[in-house]
Amino acid sequence: MMNSVKQIVNLLVPWINHLELNSRNVGVQLSSSQVEDARAVGVMQPEEIRVVLVDDIPSPEHPALEDITNQMQFHTAQASGLTARYGVYITEDSSRPILLHEFVHVSQYESFESVHDFLEAYIEEIVKHGYYDNSFEREARRLKR
Repeated sequence: MMNSVKQIVNLLVPWINHLELNSRNVGVQLSSSQVEDARAVGVMQPEEIRVVLVDDIPSPEHPALEDITNQMQFHTAQASGLTARYGVYITEDSSRPILLHEFVHVSQYESFESVHDFLEAYIEEIVKHGYYDNSFEREARRLKR
């Protein structure tokens, strides 16, 4: 990959922080059954989650990030969800399993000291194993069942 993990993370952190802040402004809190689902997959603070229903999953507008996400085969146009720490973006046709998958990612964020630390570990996994086979995605697929 042409950019180092640290360079990628340094570009991603402000974007993820922006998405999370936006979710606080426009997202909705979880229903009681969604809070239970989030807790069931390991989320410690489900009351912090905000869900934003979107027509299309947001993608980074920075040219370098667009190139990198293409190299990593992470295509938001094909995604049904995206998690920005406590901000969960889903398409309107998303099912409960998609929401559970994103809740697993919230729990993963919680297990790190910072957004930066999570993204660094996540991107390192993608570089080593690809998007689909990285340990974070495997865990999210396993726990959403």
